[in-house]
Amino acid sequence: TQKEATQKEATQMEATQKEATQKEATQKEATQKEATQKEATQMEVGERGQKERKKKRLKVVVMSATLDERKFSNFFGGCPIFEIPGRVFPVDVLYCMKNEDFDNTKLTYMSHVCRVAMEIHMEEDLGDILIFLTGKQEIESVCDRLFKMSEKIDYRYDVQCKELLGMMVLPLYGSMSTEQQRKVFEPCDSSIRRVIVATNIAATSVTVNGVVYVIDSGFVKQMTYNARTGLDCLEVVPIAQSEAIQRTGRAGRTVAGKCYRLYSEDFYLTMIEATVPEIQRTSLTSVMLTLKGLGIANVIEFDYLDPPGRSMILDALKQLHSFQCIDGGGVVTELGDLVLEYPLQPSLARVMIRSKELGCIELVTPIVAMLSVEDVFIRPSGKQQAEQAMKVHKELIEEVGGSSDFAGLLAVYQQCVEAPSPAKWCKEHYIHWRTLKTARSITQQLLTIVDRQSIKRDKAVDKGISLSERVRLSLCYGLFGNVARKNPARRSFQTMDGHCIVAHLHPSSVLFGKEDHLDWVVYYQIVDTARTYMHTICPVKYAWIKDLLPLLQSVDPYKLSQCSRPTPSPVDRPEEPSPKRRKSSQGRDTSQSDAAEERIAKLQSARERYLTRKGKT
Repeated sequence: TQKEATQKEATQMEATQKEATQKEATQKEATQKEATQKEATQMEVGERGQKERKKKRLKVVVMSATLDERKFSNFFGGCPIFEIPGRVFPVDVLYCMKNEDFDNTKLTYMSHVCRVAMEIHMEEDLGDILIFLTGKQEIESVCDRLFKMSEKIDYRYDVQCKELLGMMVLPLYGSMSTEQQRKVFEPCDSSIRRVIVATNIAATSVTVNGVVYVIDSGFVKQMTYNARTGLDCLEVVPIAQSEAIQRTGRAGRTVAGKCYRLYSEDFYLTMIEATVPEIQRTSLTSVMLTLKGLGIANVIEFDYLDPPGRSMILDALKQLHSFQCIDGGGVVTELGDLVLEYPLQPSLARVMIRSKELGCIELVTPIVAMLSVEDVFIRPSGKQQAEQAMKVHKELIEEVGGSSDFAGLLAVYQQCVEAPSPAKWCKEHYIHWRTLKTARSITQQLLTIVDRQSIKRDKAVDKGISLSERVRLSLCYGLFGNVARKNPARRSFQTMDGHCIVAHLHPSSVLFGKEDHLDWVVYYQIVDTARTYMHTICPVKYAWIKDLLPLLQSVDPYKLSQCSRPTPSPVDRPEEPSPKRRKSSQGRDTSQSDAAEERIAKLQSARERYLTRKGKT
């Protein structure tokens, strides 16, 4: 009986242990299941979060009065368009030229503008007149003509609106002083009709109240970059239809108005719909470097909203390679990374970096800032005021020796900053105070960027080099592509960038008239107008640039974009010559190639002899 009781107790204990083991296993399984469910829930939440984040799109609002909204919408996948019409009164559009009489190639609209303006003044009701012309010279000429014509009016008999007692002619363009521009916006007596003669600034940047009549010449001055010659060409071109519509709208701001277009309706229909985008008519060095910095290797086949010309992209890549901002494979270099931090053209960014190495950053930064803003010098339209302003400007430059235009910009900046009343000083010396304030702000921004960069001082060049020479060395380092040498026995210069452009010093330069004492110069900008002029010039030594000129050698730009050179289509590809023609032409091709190689070799040897001789002198 005792043995049976022991066995029964052992069986119960075994059953209890088994039950406890099963219970523990069940709890463990439940715990694992709960952990798995939590993990699955977390994964699901993460996936949902990712999906939600993907659903959150960046919102960009683009606003413009002349924007081609359909093009933007299609480019961004059919984004919505919201049209917010302004309060515009009806405007009658009148074409002043018949289709058979209009010839835009032989257009002299100056006298036509004056005639239409005087007809409006003598025949129409009250309301100001806004005339659109292309530039300062045209505006001043028309203002003089209108002033003389208005003096001959007898308001008792010649003018239909008896409330009119006079006419006030006011010019308006960007290079005018702030005080002169303010006269346009000052109210005048209701019996005086204002005639505002303006550039396109009156259609894009400012609004003149009281305008009822608009005279549209149909043309505008536009800066266009020519990649083939490397020149900025300031050309008078027809406006776009969107600009014509915008000019017309200036007549209907407050009351119903009229727009007199000095061209035919057929000419209007031949105009392009929208203005040529700036990316298609300016240098693209900064744009290409930015794309390269964003990791976009093939900038040629990049999906642009308005694709620029391939030649402009290739020219920009060549310049970036010569600036050492990208290597032979089109990859951004260490110097390119430093240049990317500056909101400047790569050439000016190189000037900043080199000036830090040479220890003249405090002098170079204001110069770069002054080059980054509009012209600071006020050139009044009146003859006496213009002569007085020119005299004051010349005295300012001569105070620092009149050595270069760059030194003149630095002198203007320093004297303005050190003056007790900068605004008063600018007024006395015919300087744009608003532009100088912008230059001061840019100077502070650039110095902040320079302090952030770890650029080491180049102590090897400190010995025997003055501070002014360091400034010019810094300019050479960034603007070596803008080097020109004086032509012997002439007052012109020839660029050394491979285009061999013959250029002249601009009359506004402090070096104008001193060409006989110059040899090599560095310029900031070259513009093709009536003549090809160099702007903002500095004399340099050949020894400073001889090691930089080889950087301008040619390179395959397609490698810089990591893009294969396009192959000609079968239509453009020439036919394969027959065996007989191939044999007959083989000798001729060989002789031509040998002659070409011999000619190139002679040119290279002549260039080497010239550089060697120049280095000795």
